[in-house]
Amino acid sequence: MSLFEIDRLIRKTEYDEALRQLNIYLEKNPENFDNAQVRIGRIMNARKQYSLLAEKLIDLILTDPNNNKEIYEITARLERFERNPSDANLQFIADLKKSAEFNYFRSLFTEIQTETAQLTEKKDYVGAIEKAKEGFWLYRENYDIRWEDSPEILKKTESILTELNQQILIIENKDLNNKLNTAVNNFIKAVEQEDYNEAGNQFENVKNYLIEYSAARRKIYADGFALQSLFDELKQIDEDSTDASFLPFMFRFIFGIESIPDSGIAGAINAQWNSTIGRMNESVFKVVTLNYNRFTSAFEKNISSTENEAQSLTSMIETLNKAVSLNSKVLATYSLTEVDRKETIKNPYEDYLILNDYLVNIVNNSQRLYLVNSQVNTESKKQQLYLENLKSDTTDRHKSEIVEKLLDSTAKMGELVGEKAKQELSSYKWALNYEKLEADNWKDLTALYTLVLDKVFKDSSSSLNGAWTEISSYYKERCENLVAEAENYYQISQKYKTGFYQKVSAPVHKEILKNGERAFYYADKIETDSAMDFGIIYSYPDISKNSAVLTVSYADAFIQAINGFEILLNSNFESHQQWKVDEGISSIITDFNKNCENNKNELTQIKNKAVVLENESQSLIVKAQVAKNEAEIRFSEAETALRKGNFDMARRKLQDSLSKYDECLTYQNNEDLRNECDYKLQSLGERITKSENELVVKEVRELKNQAKDAYFNGRFDDAEKLLNQAKIRWAVTNSIEDEEIKNLQNFVNTAISMKTGREILVSAPQYPEMSQLLNIAYEYYNEGESKIKSGNREEGIKDLDQALESIQKLQYVYPLHQESAILTLKINRLKDPKKFADEFGQKVQSARQMCKSPATQQEGYSNLLDYYELEPEYKGLKELIYQVEIDIGIRQKPVDNSAKNKAKNLYNEANKLYNSAGKDVAKLNNALAKIEQSLSLNSDDRAAMELKDKITTRIGGSTSTVLSTEDERLYQLAIQRLQNNKIIEANAIVEQLLKKPQNIGSQKIKDLKVKIDARS
Repeated sequence: MSLFEIDRLIRKTEYDEALRQLNIYLEKNPENFDNAQVRIGRIMNARKQYSLLAEKLIDLILTDPNNNKEIYEITARLERFERNPSDANLQFIADLKKSAEFNYFRSLFTEIQTETAQLTEKKDYVGAIEKAKEGFWLYRENYDIRWEDSPEILKKTESILTELNQQILIIENKDLNNKLNTAVNNFIKAVEQEDYNEAGNQFENVKNYLIEYSAARRKIYADGFALQSLFDELKQIDEDSTDASFLPFMFRFIFGIESIPDSGIAGAINAQWNSTIGRMNESVFKVVTLNYNRFTSAFEKNISSTENEAQSLTSMIETLNKAVSLNSKVLATYSLTEVDRKETIKNPYEDYLILNDYLVNIVNNSQRLYLVNSQVNTESKKQQLYLENLKSDTTDRHKSEIVEKLLDSTAKMGELVGEKAKQELSSYKWALNYEKLEADNWKDLTALYTLVLDKVFKDSSSSLNGAWTEISSYYKERCENLVAEAENYYQISQKYKTGFYQKVSAPVHKEILKNGERAFYYADKIETDSAMDFGIIYSYPDISKNSAVLTVSYADAFIQAINGFEILLNSNFESHQQWKVDEGISSIITDFNKNCENNKNELTQIKNKAVVLENESQSLIVKAQVAKNEAEIRFSEAETALRKGNFDMARRKLQDSLSKYDECLTYQNNEDLRNECDYKLQSLGERITKSENELVVKEVRELKNQAKDAYFNGRFDDAEKLLNQAKIRWAVTNSIEDEEIKNLQNFVNTAISMKTGREILVSAPQYPEMSQLLNIAYEYYNEGESKIKSGNREEGIKDLDQALESIQKLQYVYPLHQESAILTLKINRLKDPKKFADEFGQKVQSARQMCKSPATQQEGYSNLLDYYELEPEYKGLKELIYQVEIDIGIRQKPVDNSAKNKAKNLYNEANKLYNSAGKDVAKLNNALAKIEQSLSLNSDDRAAMELKDKITTRIGGSTSTVLSTEDERLYQLAIQRLQNNKIIEANAIVEQLLKKPQNIGSQKIKDLKVKIDARS
């Protein structure tokens, strides 16, 4: 080892190693003994001084063991003489030095930190920094010795310390501090004068200096963090490194310690910053408070002001906001103090930020409420006008427009006022922060805000309740109208199923089926007085079904409409939370929703009823179709029967077809079908009548001829029977009586009436008794006649009187009895022949006179017949009877030439008309009338009879085989009324039927009329 290297060991006080190396060096370099000896002397001298100091240290420990400072200084000096003594006792001294050093340095560290804080409190910020710098040497020597073998660490350390000293010089720069103070003073002056523009300019100057100041502060903090980071690195290298060392002491002198507020260099810097900002904040906050007082006073006076007056408050707010904004800028300068590790100066004026935030918000919200209050008043007046118009206007369209405006107005008012709970101060974070301060600032405006808030919501609630009441009432009415409309649709649909008293015309029927909605249009136009149609109902299940389907769709649409109303009102309601806590509006909406549900339930019930009606109508449609199908079958059977010549069957089947068509039309009225089937039925009926009429004409002619023969042969009863048969047969195809039959019946009836009572029929109840009386009379007559002829006249007269007595008893019941009358004449002639002969002529003349009077005509004619029976040879009696028979209508007067000629002319005219008539019914009827006249003049004219039959055959009969479907229903109704003993109503229906020309020939109507008349 060279002497240079040995010198290095000596500098490091590694004396033992240095002596060993010198010994080796001398053995190798004896020529350099002197140089080696000099170094040995230095070592020995150092050890001598070391021994003296060690003795002093031992004495101090014994006499003053707590004197850490002197113990540290002695041990430090000892350590400088020999850092690593080999002697164990000397090692003890080294350990003692470390203990004393720790205690001494710690005490000195605390003392320096305390003095820096005291100087900072006195606002001697530079003195405080300088005081902190006095502790920079602590543990420095130990640090340099420990890392002398690591020059890069020492170099890095020195670089950081150099940078630190440079930044401290900037902070301590008097020029910078003077400029900052001047700018602050100018700022405060401008603020006091409320010159916000100037204050803003001066603030920018202040801010520029603060930026320079904060830049140096930031770098000082960065240096502190750098030393702290370096210490963390070194601890990774040297596990024995502790906080009792140079680097921890250094960064703590920079940052200060928590146990001593405002200590260290940072404490002084931050305190100076707070002082500067505090002066500025105080000046600005005074102006903020001044403007607050101005605004609060104006706001309190103008709570009920107009929007124009509110503009002055806005101006005050702008001024106040300028002051608050300036204050915020001042306090925002703390953001300049942020460093990498966010070691921002804790703002001691944060409460002012809360106060300013609250003030800005309470002022702006007060101003907002002020405007809202005015707008609420304006909107309330609009709503009141809408409500007045709504009550006075009856037009649905205008009402709808007004309600829409009213709804928009309520929404606007709802948006204006918002939700009270969210506007109450307790709901705002800025208000909660303010409450926590428990400050006295801004209390007046706080109370005014609450007052106006209550007023706004009280006024708006009153107006909104009135508006919502009318809105909900309007939509309730619309809902109820929809229900009523749906119910009306259902009732109309039901009407078409139940039926009307008036028929729906075919064009209208088709129109309705094509466009179902037309059913509702025509419903009220169809109904008429039931009395006009005797209560007959015309049903239309096809329309009813379609209308029911429409009713269901309408009900669905109406339900959707009500849902729309609910959505409209509820969405408006839900969009304003405040309304939910308003009992009045909430109650209105709840009631409205309940009403809507009820209306929707009613519409659902109407739907269900309409579905049932649809099914019922479909059932009737099916029944109508079934009846129609059966009617067509019966019609086909009627045609078949006609082709077979079975007219009775054809008529029955035709009637059955009519009944089924009527049943079909009863289920489902259809005028097109009615006209179609009426035409079919009438056409077939006419064919049946016409076909049968050809037989009827022939058969009736034969019956009339037979009746004539019977009549002329005195068989009046047979003639009567034959004529009745002819009449009945004729009526089958002809509604008008045959004149020939009528004339013949007149003769027969007269003849019969003249003989009425002339005989006692075996079927008569009194026949046995009358026969006995007559037999007794004959017995007495025969006895008397026998006695008179035997000469016993007196006894014979007595028997004849007895015979007359029996005859009188018989004539009391049958005064015209022919046999008893003749017997009486015989008895009278037997009793007194001369008297009888003398009086017989008088009797004939008396009978002749009696024949001239209708009252005695029958008796006179009967007497003449009796006289003729008794005396057929009596002169002129036969001729008298012949004339009387002509006079009373028993015998037809012989046709003279004049009548024959006239009859012939009428025949020719009729024949001419017949030949030219073809199918012209009018001409044929005219020809028939003429031939009837001809026969009335000459009833035995065979040619006229043949022509009449030809005409009648061509006409085809005039009876009505079937009624129309409509008349058939009336006919059946008349029968029901008669069965229910409603005679007058039944007769009215029949009279109505008989007014129709086509029904005059209906035999069943005539028969019903007879029955009604019989019970009238």
